[in-house]
Amino acid sequence: DEAFLNQVMKEGAEKASARASVTLKAVYEAIGFVAKP
Repeated sequence: DEAFLNQVMKEGAEKASARASVTLKAVYEAIGFVAKP
């Protein structure tokens, strides 16, 4: 149903955002930039 699909998409977006944040922090550190707090 629609509510279930919306929940799955929301959880997926949250996981993707968390993973992207970790990756971006690593990239910033690798190139010598200071990551935003």
